Amino acid sequence: MTDMQQGQPQMNERKKRNILLAIIAVLAIIGIGVGAYFYMADSRYAAKCQEAEKVVTDVRDFTKEIDDLKGDPEGDDVKDYLDRLGKAESNLDKLAGDLRSMRISGKNEGRNKNLVEAILTEKDILSNVETVLKNPADKQTGDVINKVKSNVSELDDRAGQLDFGTVDFASAMQLDGLDERLKGYVQKKQALDAAKKAEEARKAHKVTQLASQTVGGAIATDTVTSRDESADITRALVPVVHLDNAAVEQKINDDIRRSIASILPASKEGLEWEKLTYEVKSDSEETLSIVIRENYLPQKAMHDAIRYAALNYDKKTGARRGLAEYSSITPQEAQARAQAELISYNGGKDATRYYQKGALPTLGKFFVTQDGHAWLLFDPYEMAAFAAGATCIQIK
Repeated sequence: MTDMQQGQPQMNERKKRNILLAIIAVLAIIGIGVGAYFYMADSRYAAKCQEAEKVVTDVRDFTKEIDDLKGDPEGDDVKDYLDRLGKAESNLDKLAGDLRSMRISGKNEGRNKNLVEAILTEKDILSNVETVLKNPADKQTGDVINKVKSNVSELDDRAGQLDFGTVDFASAMQLDGLDERLKGYVQKKQALDAAKKAEEARKAHKVTQLASQTVGGAIATDTVTSRDESADITRALVPVVHLDNAAVEQKINDDIRRSIASILPASKEGLEWEKLTYEVKSDSEETLSIVIRENYLPQKAMHDAIRYAALNYDKKTGARRGLAEYSSITPQEAQARAQAELISYNGGKDATRYYQKGALPTLGKFFVTQDGHAWLLFDPYEMAAFAAGATCIQIK
């Protein structure tokens, strides 16, 4: 074998070794490149997560501003908030898209998926918040708020499972109490609607002057809607005083309202119906005398119940006039007079056959007629049976 033939295998071995070394070098370079790529990818992802934390933190703080809204979807404050809310939804949507499209290492794939789902859950929450703010009076609003509460709880669970080291998504995505904020907004809207309705009713309301021959002409009739429109308690006729002296006018009207409240049933529950009326007994230059009557029928009662308020005012001062200005009659004398000449306030019919004995009457109710006569007034059962109606005795 020649020297050339002996050197050939050695050359082949060197060539193979060089090729192998070259391959190893290339692979090393590729490995370094891949490692560097994923290192850079993870760095970019970490930066994106910090950006995501800032976005969701802004959303958290932004939702707290709902407390400052006045409750009117047409108000400038709500319109501005809704505009910013739409931008916040867009930011979350873009953030989720960016995270989905990023190239990340395998160790981040699982939690990135969870982060995207949490962000989309938060976006759904904002979408429902928008629905409530735009339509707080909608009949489905309560259901939407309940959905917000459920989604916030879901978001808490998702955010609590996001482990990103220095990035605290559990705190940044904290939206607890958002449902209560929305309920507060709805209540503001309801209050605005109630005030608007009351104002419209006030503007549309017509106060009808009584067709009377009285001198002062100070009384008008105010028709007041029911305390509960869903019940069969529909209207109340309330006297309203109009005088040149605004202070005296206010004083008398306030006292009338208090007196009406004192004869109304403590609760409307268990009532079949209720009716409030009044009668002006005197409206002279100096004296105003009104009898207010409250009728109501408790369920399963044999007949309605009746209560009266008898109000007498000095039109110059607004002060109540007392019985002593007209008579010094005692309870014993009133009882004796009733037994002798009891008449029915309902129709003026003789009612002596209804007289019933009992405790001495109180003398707290009286009225004055236009011709100056004064009459004591008693509720049913106070001086006579209910069939006698309200009884009254002329004392002057």
